[in-house]
Amino acid sequence: MHFVVTGCSRSGTGYASKVLTAAGVPCGHERVFRPKTGRMEWGSLVADSSWLAVPYLRNIVSHGYRVYHQVRNPLEVLRSHLGIKFFARPRSWCEKEPYLHTVWRFDKSVFAFDDAMRRSMMFWLRWNEAAEVFARQRWKVEDVNADLLRDVCKDAGEPLSRRAAEHACATVSKRYNHKGRHEGVTWAQVPQGRLGDLFRGMAERYGYSVG
Repeated sequence: MHFVVTGCSRSGTGYASKVLTAAGVPCGHERVFRPKTGRMEWGSLVADSSWLAVPYLRNIVSHGYRVYHQVRNPLEVLRSHLGIKFFARPRSWCEKEPYLHTVWRFDKSVFAFDDAMRRSMMFWLRWNEAAEVFARQRWKVEDVNADLLRDVCKDAGEPLSRRAAEHACATVSKRYNHKGRHEGVTWAQVPQGRLGDLFRGMAERYGYSVG
């Protein structure tokens, strides 16, 4: 049975694809679900790990495929988005840049803000809210270990041996696909107000400290 790991971008979907593949479960990274996804073409893949799957989750589930939701410390997501300047472009880019266009097409509320910090916060909220609706299970990328891999793969119909899961976790770094980050961002700098309250509230619900 095919399955999908998804969540907000910069939440370790690249790592998830690598560790699953290393464990013996062929998993693409944005191979099935990518900008301008057409048909679901799995080829030899069992799974795909892609934040770009979120707009297609209803269709994914209707085909009988399973969805799993991976999250990452939202402060680290902010640092990463700001570091790569993902949301720093003007709104006109949304019609041109394929990844931004995916966000624009699915949820324009992300671009109701002019600054990159608030756009990234809104994106993190909206993308994770959408993933929650269809996910069978959620986990923090920081908590991925051999036991979690085995549990998820068993649920997805792809049982792993302990040896394979431990080997994968030992050989694949969680810094895979690491990019430049804005290291100076702290919780004290996260804007106050309704958006900030929602952002902190979801972070706490996912088990992260916001102090």
